[in-house]
Amino acid sequence: MQYQLNTNTLKPNAFISPEVMSKLSYLLNVIVLLVLLVNTVNAHAIEESQLYSPVNKVNNKLIFGTTNSSDTQLFKQANAILTYAFSQLNYEFSLVNLPNKRNLLWANDEKLDGIAFRVDKLEDFYPNIVKVEEALFTTEQWVYSRKNIEVDGWQSLYPYILAYEQGSLFIEQNKDYFLNVIAVTSTENAFALVDKQRADFTITSQSTGDLLLERNKDYAGKIKRQSPALIEISMFSYMHQKHQGLAVELAQELKKMKANGKYDALMHQVR
Repeated sequence: MQYQLNTNTLKPNAFISPEVMSKLSYLLNVIVLLVLLVNTVNAHAIEESQLYSPVNKVNNKLIFGTTNSSDTQLFKQANAILTYAFSQLNYEFSLVNLPNKRNLLWANDEKLDGIAFRVDKLEDFYPNIVKVEEALFTTEQWVYSRKNIEVDGWQSLYPYILAYEQGSLFIEQNKDYFLNVIAVTSTENAFALVDKQRADFTITSQSTGDLLLERNKDYAGKIKRQSPALIEISMFSYMHQKHQGLAVELAQELKKMKANGKYDALMHQVR
């Protein structure tokens, strides 16, 4: 809505002095400006509420987040498995890529319905989410470095500087093993620090790490995946606590899929 004031209609007469008319005109202009300001603030408030309200407002549609980019194997596998599992429960499903910390906070604050896959015990740190009690993945985590590093458990990495994606709980729980750590916003940034020799190594899954090496030809012959794997971890889906009942149903559906072969079929479908 637009407001326009024609001050020419305010003409002095015998009963009102020009000075008073001038003040009245100024006052009316101030009022109009205040009305415009209130409308602008309200419009911004509506936009902001739409931006930061829960991503999904439709009962049968669910949106999960993951820190993995959409071209990674883990993203594709998680998307295929969860899409199928939720379809069996009469829900539509979408998976989106988000920065690590934002993914956690948005799920905890109900701006997302859940988290596709993270390590165990995440609910100890984010009280508004519940774990789906059947693992979505079991993955090995590997050391990627320029230096030749003999990997033999966490303690073997002490003399080195680690760069890692902030929010990687299984790493943050073991930070005391490292001489020094550098937290960055993404695995891509961690690899860049290793390449520039500002960090000695980073830790990630083979599917993510090997894809980064393949995409960045500058890393060829410099950054290598060190054997054996550092650790094997189970990854679980998490949902906002409002979906607690659905989280139980999803766990049951995942067990059923693993038993009837559908889980393995979907896993191999996107290799």
